Amino acid sequence: MKISIADIIISFELEYEEFRKKLKEVLAKFIVKSDRVDLKIKLNKVETYKLIDGNWDYFDISLNNSKELKISKWDINGKLNKDKTQGEFDIHKDIINFYPLIKFIILNISSKFNTILLHSSSMVNKDYALVASGVSGSGKSTFAKKLEEEGFIILHDEITLIRKINSSFYIYPTPFDYNPKHIVNFSQARKLKTIFFLKRKEEKYIKNISLKKFYKEILKVILAYEINRVKDYNKNLDIVNELYKAVKVKELSFDINKTLVDKIL
Repeated sequence: MKISIADIIISFELEYEEFRKKLKEVLAKFIVKSDRVDLKIKLNKVETYKLIDGNWDYFDISLNNSKELKISKWDINGKLNKDKTQGEFDIHKDIINFYPLIKFIILNISSKFNTILLHSSSMVNKDYALVASGVSGSGKSTFAKKLEEEGFIILHDEITLIRKINSSFYIYPTPFDYNPKHIVNFSQARKLKTIFFLKRKEEKYIKNISLKKFYKEILKVILAYEINRVKDYNKNLDIVNELYKAVKVKELSFDINKTLVDKIL
């Protein structure tokens, strides 16, 4: 079975027929027929895992240490090879185990394929994509719902996958969310137009931000693993620098209304 995420073709080899059927159901929009394979993954069925010392242990995946983004090491038993073309992992019989695994894989091939993952919401229309990021309670959901009223589709409400293609950046659907609504809404990439960093302040404004401020804000929400090598991390920073040059970057403190929506669009 082959799936495409951000035009990265991942081939899965698994003998567990019941699990294969479940994967085909939930990944229907991502399954492709292609002669190209960028990454081969072998999945081995296991019935259960043992907890480490009876407790959960987690990968440190987010620079802002967001608890809701943690991935349990209970879910990830395996590894990719050095050049990130092949991997082998154990997979629990429950389909839910697949989601942290595929997120783990995408994070660990990010530098190779010029992708980054942001803790953010993303909204798309037929022409382009917008991303909204901010701390819990900053208004990401309110912002997204208002744009939905204007004809946008909420593609992600937790983690956004961005990939650099040539000199442009694109938002892609992912299977990271368990709710199928967020998986099947859109099957094609949309060019990223603007990133908004949302703030809860008494003063209401929308303004451009400097590269220095952009680094400060995006490092709070970019996802990375503790096991990433230094050169991988440095490449991600290079991509962040290119991202700032390629798209509009705004800071927004808002009571959202029609006038503000007109300014955003």
